[in-house]
Amino acid sequence: MATASLTLIHPHLRSLLADAEATRAEAERLRADLSDAQLTWKPAPDVWSVADCFEHLRKTDKAYGRALPEAIARMEPGGGPYAPSLFGGWFVKFVSPDSSMKLKAPKAIRPLRGGASNDADALDRFLDQQQQLFALIRQADGKNLNTGKFPSPLLSIVKFTVGEALTLLVRHEQRHLNQALRLTERSDFPKA
Repeated sequence: MATASLTLIHPHLRSLLADAEATRAEAERLRADLSDAQLTWKPAPDVWSVADCFEHLRKTDKAYGRALPEAIARMEPGGGPYAPSLFGGWFVKFVSPDSSMKLKAPKAIRPLRGGASNDADALDRFLDQQQQLFALIRQADGKNLNTGKFPSPLLSIVKFTVGEALTLLVRHEQRHLNQALRLTERSDFPKA
């Protein structure tokens, strides 16, 4: 079956969209396979549940989703290879699934303890929000990914190009998907 990513011109964006689609498919599988109790289960009060992981991703994607359309509008036309800056490349590696570095999430994108974001519907909200990420990736196609620099909506002293921001979001999704999957593999994870 062909994916939407095959319609993109830029190879980096094709790869990002394919990765985001794979994350979505795995998130949909989790939503279908896990009960609400399993989605909200925590091995300890200070550990995120599966739902918490996806609420964090939804909040992050939403924050960047507000800033990216204007940055995409400012991008220069044309292609060329994706070439992250030294800092942008480092930051993407920092939030990637294979990174062992940890940093406490900014308060604005943390799941709420005991609040509405701590429910099983967090995964559905993530899936809805992810549609915007797919659209943003498509909007950036045919433009220079190394342009459209904008301040991070979470730490305004840091600036990213559109290519860096889109890459960051997709890798960040993969990282927390893996975190959610590790939770479901724990020996004390509740059975269906």
